[in-house]
Amino acid sequence: MLLSASLGSLGSSLRNDRGELLVTKGVASVPAPVANLTDAFPDRKAMLEHQGFVQAVVAEFHRTYPGDESKGKTEVDEGWLDKPELNEGRWKLRENFEELQSWGWVFGQTPEFTHRVEMHDSSEVDASSTGEGGWGTFAVEVHSKEGIVLDAKLVDARFDNAEVERRVRAVVQDLKGRRYDELALPPPWGPASSTATSVAGIDKATSIEDKLLHWLRTVL
Repeated sequence: MLLSASLGSLGSSLRNDRGELLVTKGVASVPAPVANLTDAFPDRKAMLEHQGFVQAVVAEFHRTYPGDESKGKTEVDEGWLDKPELNEGRWKLRENFEELQSWGWVFGQTPEFTHRVEMHDSSEVDASSTGEGGWGTFAVEVHSKEGIVLDAKLVDARFDNAEVERRVRAVVQDLKGRRYDELALPPPWGPASSTATSVAGIDKATSIEDKLLHWLRTVL
């Protein structure tokens, strides 16, 4: 139920804005018009808030499925996760709750895809570069499945310095086998990778390796 959601963020999460640079085997979303209830019914905006909506759903449920009114209503919160009776036999409430927040559930079921990112200007990867740092134009293609990088390669490379190119190729080759979420910035709604390490800002990164990894985090 959309009360006052960010429809722009929702749309960008469901469609591929990167065109041919991101090739996926996932099923494309079918566009459908949606609207926030607060926009559709502006005269009732004050009533359309989360708690009020929850109470209305509960009330309608009781009207549709009447039961013993003497038992009243029970508020359920995270405190119920550790109730013994809900974690016995086929009931595994705490286990199921933690599974839904695990890396395997959030990232490990990601469909197979290939993502190509391109660097056209050395200032994108090295803010202090004046065109004399040995960087050149290049692209990185990352092939991932179920959250793991299966292959990564440097393509269309035109470096000004052979040593810079060698070190960049080594970094790209080492991406194979890593978790994709370690390399890319996490979505604002999702958990950070449990094994991700912070990468210095582009203005603070000093080595070629750090600068390249920082750039990848901003474009993947």
